[in-house]
Amino acid sequence: MVFRDMFLSRDEQMIARNAADSVHNRYGNNISKFMHRNQDGVYPIQGGLSGDLLEDLFDFTRALLREKRRLADELSSRDRTIKEAKQKIDQLNTDIRNADAIQKKHDSETRKAKKDHDKQVSDMSQEHSAIVSSMKSNHESTRMKMDANHKSTIVTKDRDHKNEVDNLISQLLVNQKDNDYWPDDKLKLQFRELQRQVEELTAAQHSELLIRHGQRLGNELDPTGFLGRVEGGRSRFFLRGRIWSILVEHFFSAPFGFGAFGTGEAKRQVFTIHETFQNLLDGNNTPTANGSATDLSAYSRETTANTWRAALFQRINSRISNKNSSGYFGIRRLSEKNRSDASEKIMRFLSGVVQLSGGNLRETLREEVDHITALAFQIALQFGIHPARLQLIIPQPDQSVQIGDEYQDCEDGNTNKGSIVTVDLVVLPGLEKVGDGRLDLNSKRAIVPCEVYPVL
Repeated sequence: MVFRDMFLSRDEQMIARNAADSVHNRYGNNISKFMHRNQDGVYPIQGGLSGDLLEDLFDFTRALLREKRRLADELSSRDRTIKEAKQKIDQLNTDIRNADAIQKKHDSETRKAKKDHDKQVSDMSQEHSAIVSSMKSNHESTRMKMDANHKSTIVTKDRDHKNEVDNLISQLLVNQKDNDYWPDDKLKLQFRELQRQVEELTAAQHSELLIRHGQRLGNELDPTGFLGRVEGGRSRFFLRGRIWSILVEHFFSAPFGFGAFGTGEAKRQVFTIHETFQNLLDGNNTPTANGSATDLSAYSRETTANTWRAALFQRINSRISNKNSSGYFGIRRLSEKNRSDASEKIMRFLSGVVQLSGGNLRETLREEVDHITALAFQIALQFGIHPARLQLIIPQPDQSVQIGDEYQDCEDGNTNKGSIVTVDLVVLPGLEKVGDGRLDLNSKRAIVPCEVYPVL
């Protein structure tokens, strides 16, 4: 500047100096504004502005370079991170493509396996259906043939069995004298027939004898209140039990056949004969017989007494069976009266039941009842004719009995054989034989089981 001033005049020097100052001031102001504007910006100058604008500009430039290097390093680090991420992404994409290929292969294999399996199942199903259809056809054909053969066999066996039974029954009923005692088979057959007739009389199809559930009959018709204790639909058991109680009263009230004539004059006459015989056995030379004796124990312990008793009742049966006979002490007429009284009592009972139900007695009822009392009398006579002791099986109410040969449930039979039940009602008495009246006076055997309605 001094060298230049040596060639300039004072005025020129002044102008040049002013121009230089002006430029210096203008650049200084611009630099100052720039520095102040960026002092708190992105690239601050450590320690602030020094006042030397050129130095401050250099410091700013150096700070800018440092920041540039830092950003370059940071960008380089980020580039490396991005590159590594891209590599991982590329690896993952490769893995995904490999997995997709494996999945596609697996799907293809699965579809093929499923197709093969479906085809195999279809083939097996068709084969199985064909086999089953063939087996069904063969089985049905065989079954129909066997069924036809079985039916033919059953028909033949039923026919042969019926013929055999009819022949046996005919022999059983015919091949003996009218006054002889019945063998066990005939006793069983006739007693079963008596049970059947009572069952038929009170069968459910006879609607006039149906008793509505909850209907009370009173103490005279239902003295034990049975109908009030049981469920509906059990009235037929009550009717059978009540009819049998009347039969027992008129035909079986005394052992060894002495109850066959009821409780009136006929019974007294038979007991008079028994008293006479008993007095002879006891050695009473001045016997007085009036029919009041009731001790029949001799027939339980003495074979001679049993033989005499059987002969007596055979004679009585002979006179009663002979309609041309004038009667044996008039006993035939008295026995007929006892049967008639029994029938009347059963009819009065059934009439009372029908009146409560609002129905009418069927026309054939009296004839059915007369058949029952006639058969009951014939069986009762066998209690006297038979050398063994015949007796009814009649347990007491609330007595415990075992289901089996001697007792059966009136609904379930002997299904629960061996079980112990408590008797609520005797529906059908059973028939039992004690000894043979000759050598054996003690062994017991049930010929027909007793049917009871148990306490539930």
